Amino acid sequence: MDSSPALLAVIGLLLALWTAGAVWVMLRASGREQRSIASRKTAQRLSRLIEEGPAIPLLVRADGRIEAPDRLARWIGLEKVPEYLSELAGGEGRGLTEAQIDTLTRNVRRTQKTAKPFRMAINASPDSGKSLALQGSLADPAVSPGGSALVWVFDFSDSQAELTQLREEAARAREDFGALVGLIEAAPMPMWFRGADMQLRLVNQAYVAAVGAESADQVVADQVELVETVNGRTAAEVAQQAADRRQPIERILSATIERARRTIRVTDLPLMGEGIAGYAVDIEEMEEQAREFRAFREAQRSMLDQLSIGVAQFDAGHRMTFANQPFHRVFSLPPGVVNERTSFGQMLLIARENGRIPEVRDFPVWRNELTEWFQRDEPHEEAWPLSDSTHLRIVAQPLPDGGLVMIAEDRTEQLALSATRDTLLRTRTATFDNLFEALAVFAPDGHLELWNRGFPGAWGIDPEVLDGHPQAE
Repeated sequence: MDSSPALLAVIGLLLALWTAGAVWVMLRASGREQRSIASRKTAQRLSRLIEEGPAIPLLVRADGRIEAPDRLARWIGLEKVPEYLSELAGGEGRGLTEAQIDTLTRNVRRTQKTAKPFRMAINASPDSGKSLALQGSLADPAVSPGGSALVWVFDFSDSQAELTQLREEAARAREDFGALVGLIEAAPMPMWFRGADMQLRLVNQAYVAAVGAESADQVVADQVELVETVNGRTAAEVAQQAADRRQPIERILSATIERARRTIRVTDLPLMGEGIAGYAVDIEEMEEQAREFRAFREAQRSMLDQLSIGVAQFDAGHRMTFANQPFHRVFSLPPGVVNERTSFGQMLLIARENGRIPEVRDFPVWRNELTEWFQRDEPHEEAWPLSDSTHLRIVAQPLPDGGLVMIAEDRTEQLALSATRDTLLRTRTATFDNLFEALAVFAPDGHLELWNRGFPGAWGIDPEVLDGHPQAE
């Protein structure tokens, strides 16, 4: 009875220890379970990251067995990842080719033996249409012991397509550049290119011939300029001015081309910050033709001023460029109509105010009809009777450049003389017919020219025979 309390105490202590141990075991087990759950979540997350990553790991063991996600099979056109590396060739246009498998196998074995990494690129099957880049190295023992190789597979199909496009564009650019260089070299005009420092970097053969140099390299080395200093500015300074303005500069000047002074048109053209291109066009013949044309035009207008017929010229814009003095008098034009570049319609309006055109019911419509003379293909002629009994003969001659030459001839005196002549002829005929004597007039060549009514009867000749103006014989 005395030992029962002690026994109970010992039993209680044992129960407490057992309870504490059970609680400790339960807490430890719970911690392990939580860590296990966290590890599984981490593993799942890492596995998901690998699945979603831009690269796929391919583990190749020493015996040739492989481990890889199923996504690799889709990339190379297979239904599932095979067991061995050699089985990646699916055949019938699927998977990798035998040559690709051989190359990959050699690289993997070399890496497994020497730990030397490798890189290679392959084109997968047409079913997948992907371009793959492989980077292999010896796998860490923590990943796979025993000399396994870890190959990371990257999909660079988009990059490959862009690279192919860039290569094609680069090839076209090289071809275009070669054609452009050939065109510049074959150009008959001097052409050159300056860098950002305004120094000559490239010239064509026409430039070399123009400056009398031996080669383009000599021109660039000696910086031989085609254009001389003009008004204190060198060719490089003018090119710098064009670069600062970012606008082309064109000028006409004289230069020595193949030991002869020629007139050239020089253009300096900025090229989007790359430098300045320049070219020179020989316009000596054009200038000579322009001088000859100006001299011819002045001589022609001087001659037209001597005519008694009014002549005026209009350009393609219907503006008056020349009018001689008779034309001014015919239409009563003021002296400044040519200098003011008076239009064809305004000239008609001035003439109408001075009463020098025919009376028309609708002047605007009539003026528009006359404006159509510029579009005609053939000359047009009209007779203009004026209110003061003046009669004008108007001839409109279209020009090839769209202009018009207008000729105005005052025929008032000619018409008056013609009317007087007709009156005299009628009077003479009436006088001849009223004579009793037979009368005939023969021309100097012996042909019968005139006769009265008594002549055929006096000679017994049929009047119809005389209508043929027979000879005197």
